[in-house]
Amino acid sequence: MNRASRSIPNYLIRLLPPLAMHNRLPYAVEVKVPTITYEVRIEAGEKTNIYFLNLLKMHKICVEVPIYLGIPWMGSFNLTADLEEKTVAMATEYDTEGGNKQLGLSLHVDRTETCDVFLHAPYWIINKTGLPLQIRASLSDVVYEAQGEEPLLFCYKKHRRRCVRLRAYHSSWSSAFSLDTVGCTGLVVCKDRERKRRYRILLNVTLSKLCPNLTHIVTLLPNFLVVNDTRKHLRFMEENERADLWIDLAPGQCVPFWPDTDSMRMYVKFRDSKLVSQHFHITHVHQTVLRMDKGAGLCVDVSGGGEQPFTVTFRCYRVGDAPVRVDNLCEDLFLKIHQQDLGQVALLSPYQSMLYTWDDPSKERLLLWNVYNKKSKGFVAEFWKDGYGQERVSFHTVKQPCMVTSTPIVTAKLSASLKRMSPKSPVQEGSSSSDDTESDEQKPQQLKKTRKDKVTVYWVSYLEGFQRVLLFTQDERIAYQARNN
Repeated sequence: MNRASRSIPNYLIRLLPPLAMHNRLPYAVEVKVPTITYEVRIEAGEKTNIYFLNLLKMHKICVEVPIYLGIPWMGSFNLTADLEEKTVAMATEYDTEGGNKQLGLSLHVDRTETCDVFLHAPYWIINKTGLPLQIRASLSDVVYEAQGEEPLLFCYKKHRRRCVRLRAYHSSWSSAFSLDTVGCTGLVVCKDRERKRRYRILLNVTLSKLCPNLTHIVTLLPNFLVVNDTRKHLRFMEENERADLWIDLAPGQCVPFWPDTDSMRMYVKFRDSKLVSQHFHITHVHQTVLRMDKGAGLCVDVSGGGEQPFTVTFRCYRVGDAPVRVDNLCEDLFLKIHQQDLGQVALLSPYQSMLYTWDDPSKERLLLWNVYNKKSKGFVAEFWKDGYGQERVSFHTVKQPCMVTSTPIVTAKLSASLKRMSPKSPVQEGSSSSDDTESDEQKPQQLKKTRKDKVTVYWVSYLEGFQRVLLFTQDERIAYQARNN
């Protein structure tokens, strides 16, 4: 027991430095203490310990930022025994462009264990818009320039309203907004009346991971990004009735997009092509395949929204990108499919397959099908999920009289174009301009009989690899096999 008691410590003794300087800035700083002729450089995010100060006395500490906004800055503060918070006004001997370049740092002193001095900026403003931005606090004439992605260090002056305003280029100042809305994303609108444009800038405020209690990270982003993830040069344009302004997009390029109108729709085409795609929404998250020239397809993915910019990504077509593949395995039925409320119809011959994409991606994406020449409302194609069913459809059969044996039976399922492609009857080949011959041609047509037939069409919806498939057949066995594979 005596040996065991000796191995258990009675006290935990910690030896701490009297003063620790923490650099919570994205730039290196140099700290000087003239009274003890001490000088040290502290890199971004690092700290240093100072062992030579009597903290019961007041000491003047000089702080220098070697480079910020391209020029050096210097300032100082008095470290006293009761110091807790302080704003350090930094000055420079270089040109500040009329006062648009300023630097204000903040001090926070924590004496929980030792004297920890945190040198920080309350707000880091990061401009990722690609635009030259200006920012100023409410009720203040000091304008800060935010150009490039170099963090802008910002702090409010005391006894001022804690809101700021923003402008891009020569636009009007935006409405006042707060930089303290952590976790909430906002949209700042700067109106440029001269250019007749509104810059929509996404505001995202988070806490610094290095110094969460002291620093806010304010990120300014474009509300729209356009990405070319193909190997071809593209051009895109918003839906604009007043102008025809195409923007070039090189392979692998990502550019911010600033709409001129409120249409929120976009076109795209290949750089050397005159064929323009259908328009599509850029504020709704969706994916679709656009019909391009020479039978090509271009996939567009619209993602983001909320806390992230809307990102419009153009990429090459891959297997499974098409909304559905339609297989017509009917023996003698011509099927028509079309998007709801649109007049454009696709015709499928027996034993024909087709990859289908939307005629108008901005309209309701509902696919209808029916037998060709059937004027009744079509059936909804439920291809977005696995399933099967059957529909009883009717159609008319037109039968030729027996005297014309060489003419095949022509049904109403054939389109007018297919009729023109069919061979002429012997009566048509031997026709002349005489009235007697014309009357002979009309007699067989008067003897034609029409019969109404009904047939059951089975449909199956399933996933084949990455591709949705909608199969039609008149054979129940084929339908059963398809839904059980």
